[in-house]
Amino acid sequence: MDASEFPTTDVSAPFTPFPELPLDVARYILETAAYMDRATALQLVVVSKAVFEWIDPILYRVVVFTSLDGTKSFWTAIQTRGPEFFARNVKTLVFDGHWWPHHEAILRLIFSACTGVISLTWWIFHDEVPLYARPDTPSLFPTHLYLFEKYPFTTTEYIPC
Repeated sequence: MDASEFPTTDVSAPFTPFPELPLDVARYILETAAYMDRATALQLVVVSKAVFEWIDPILYRVVVFTSLDGTKSFWTAIQTRGPEFFARNVKTLVFDGHWWPHHEAILRLIFSACTGVISLTWWIFHDEVPLYARPDTPSLFPTHLYLFEKYPFTTTEYIPC
């Protein structure tokens, strides 16, 4: 068998995990799977560069802050990737926990980067004024705002992420 009998692959063509499907259909299938299950999305981002580009923004659509450590990690990601990515892709912010009043500076920075937020959820305690409502806070203009009063929780009702 000589070399002319072997099939060739066009290395410049974009990778598709389903070569028999049109690229837009394959993308739709993978994006739907990523929207439906975060664990699946985390597995898909390592399939190829093309799939990473499709799925990575989905991972940042909803960001839930439950701890200061997680919030600091998110701020590091903003500094690394640039605020434009987060302004474009973060659509929902959820703040759950009583740690934030002591760390308002980092939240202000996150607000200034995540300007495309359309949904904001804030769990507050009885004596707190949510940071987003203060006049010196960078402006967010969510179309959906959810406020929940939460009394000090027990360890059985709180699972940190």
